Amino acid sequence: MQLSEARSVLEVGAGPGIGSLDILKHMATEASACKKPKKLVVTDLSPVMVRMAREMLADAANAVRDTVDVQIAEANGEAVVCERVLTTDGLAGFTIWGKPQHFSKHSLSTAVSHELGLEHGWDTRSFELGRDLSAFRTRFASAGFSQVRIWPFMCVLELWSGEAFAAFYCQQSVVSDAPDLRARAFAIATKLADEY
Repeated sequence: MQLSEARSVLEVGAGPGIGSLDILKHMATEASACKKPKKLVVTDLSPVMVRMAREMLADAANAVRDTVDVQIAEANGEAVVCERVLTTDGLAGFTIWGKPQHFSKHSLSTAVSHELGLEHGWDTRSFELGRDLSAFRTRFASAGFSQVRIWPFMCVLELWSGEAFAAFYCQQSVVSDAPDLRARAFAIATKLADEY
């Protein structure tokens, strides 16, 4: 993505800031040779994700504060429009959700929740952008982006053990402390993960 040469980067939908750490590392690599500090703006629509990103990036941002100005904020339309200034040789990069079948975590979690009679709790509309990458690139080209890189994101869990997935599922998805529901969830998750 040419991040080491980038002068200004806007990350939209940064989540908890895990990818932001990698962006910052690449930007800081060449930053010491620059006269003016580089700029990294990290945004997300969720206040919870913004808080997590601030925590995730605090030490790294402090370490490079003289060479990279890191700003973390809740996204709103005006801020994104103001920050979206892509130079003629600029590069827009997007990480998107790929295809549902590449997301074992979500596929299995949905199946377990369905068998328990619970709502699955995640939005399958997130996969729409990954269904037709050519159309997605065309949409960005028509918006004025001349260089676009898209990486379909795969969310795969190691499934060596059905019980390990069941423990993960119960920790992440079962909001009830009812022992019978937790036991049923654990048994169903173990069975489905072993069959996956």
